[in-house]
Amino acid sequence: MKVKFTGPGVDGVFAQAVADRAQLLGMDGWVRVRGHDGSVDALFAGDCGGIQRILEFVRGADEGPASMVRIDEKPLRGDEPIWTEFHLLPPT
Repeated sequence: MKVKFTGPGVDGVFAQAVADRAQLLGMDGWVRVRGHDGSVDALFAGDCGGIQRILEFVRGADEGPASMVRIDEKPLRGDEPIWTEFHLLPPT
């Protein structure tokens, strides 16, 4: 699942918290801050339960980093690279 996070509290600290939780959940993919608008993009790969848990974390379950975050799911194009493990990428 590819998502874009926007809203109060979405920044580099938020991206690191998402990366840490995704790694803890054993997910594959990446997260990065978008320099032009401050949003955070992510690509999560894993079972549906893991993806649901990371989204619940962001929404504030388990004392997530930003309960007012807007989450926009984006369809995958099908040409995204395969990622193993979870990575915090440099800002774009």
